[in-house]
Amino acid sequence: MNLKRFTLVYVATALGVIAVVYAVQVLLGHNIANGGMSIIPAIVATMVEGQRYAKAERAVPESAVLWRFAKAAALMILGLSLIFVVLLSLIMPPLRQMMSDPVGASVLFGGALLQSALGLVLVRFFTGMGAKSQLTAIRKKEGRD
Repeated sequence: MNLKRFTLVYVATALGVIAVVYAVQVLLGHNIANGGMSIIPAIVATMVEGQRYAKAERAVPESAVLWRFAKAAALMILGLSLIFVVLLSLIMPPLRQMMSDPVGASVLFGGALLQSALGLVLVRFFTGMGAKSQLTAIRKKEGRD
């Protein structure tokens, strides 16, 4: 599995979610943003990685491989979350003020840790799910099912 590709898909999906939320808000006047949207990039990126693995290896990754990749991806998610918070604090005064307060900064760091912990679990399970679905599609295409 490829952590660079995972990261690119993760970032592209996160930016896509932001763009959709913004477009709906501007065009329809509704704010559809919610906390559940924060897991969409991890799910999309892991499904892509699982499918790519299944195409290349014609198998579902072993559990140890899935956990190893999930740990690396969770660290990447933590890093991206922290970078994102810092960048947003540069353009959003309320977030900047929160970052300057030790309690506020701790809350933001706790949120990034939670995002990373969720990412660990999501990456582990959705990578396998993506691989299984790809293998099913390959078998159907080859006429085995």
